[in-house]
Order: sequence, then structure tokens, then C-alpha cells
Amino acid sequence: SSCLAQRPPNATFPAIGAMEADAAQVVDGMVNLGELKKKPGMHLTDVERLLQQVDRERRAIKRDPPEDARRTLEYCKKFKQLQNSAGAGEAKGQLLRLINVEGKYVRRCRDFEATQLLNLMPVTADEARTLIPTLEGNRHLEDLVKELKPLKEFDPHVD
Repeated sequence: SSCLAQRPPNATFPAIGAMEADAAQVVDGMVNLGELKKKPGMHLTDVERLLQQVDRERRAIKRDPPEDARRTLEYCKKFKQLQNSAGAGEAKGQLLRLINVEGKYVRRCRDFEATQLLNLMPVTADEARTLIPTLEGNRHLEDLVKELKPLKEFDPHVD
């Protein structure tokens, strides 16, 4: 039995702009992130780096960072899977690289999915599908998950 949380079947999510966001759904080939669907995803290592910069700037002018920024920074430090921001960026690029499938170049996953794979580091394709429902039916998923393994071995922080 898995300890992974399942999304309740009737779960609703807050609306972002005019479109209701639901990251478990794909609309027009894109993960349904509402107005944010075309924005690149950020892995926790980058979010941590940006929040540390905000923290330094706020402290330089003798102002404390907002409470939500402080708590988000703590979350990033606790749960980030990769230590090195540049390495995480390279890994994301590797997951998003174009491959030749029957004479046509395609991406193996969407930007949101690559970001979540790096943030969550699933060990199996089944775990990845459970954590990231939009990967259901992705024929490249086994390869994507296998590519995460060396990252775990290279970065001693990854459990």
C-alpha cells in the first residue's frame, strides 16, 4: 500500500483569472494552470535562491521579509531535491529535450511536468503518475524517471 495522497475526486481549486486552474488536467495540450499555463515552472532550488535574494535585500534596508516569504523559504530548504540551481536547470533542460520519434521531434514531457519531476524525484513511473496525474499515458515516462536516478546519486542531498 502506498502512503501517497490521492486527490479527492470532487476536489476544486481556486480560479486564476477567468479559467479555473487544475494541475491534474490538460487543456489544449497544456497543463491547466489558468493564466499561468505559459509561464515556466521553477524548481525549489531556484525559488529558494530568489527568496534568499529578497531576504538579503529586505534586511539591507532594515525590513523583515514577509511571513509567507519566510515560511516558503523554510519549505524550500526542507524539501528541495537538488542543491545546485545550475544543475537543476541543466536537468530540466535534459528532461525537456526534443527527441526523434518516428521522424518527428517531440518533447517527452511538458515544462510543468519536468519541474515537478525534479521537485518530487519519484522513484518509479507509477509513483510519478500518482504524484503528477498529467503524466498518465506518457510513453516516455519510464525513461524520464530513469534519468532522475543519476541526479539522486550525484547529489548527496537527494533521498
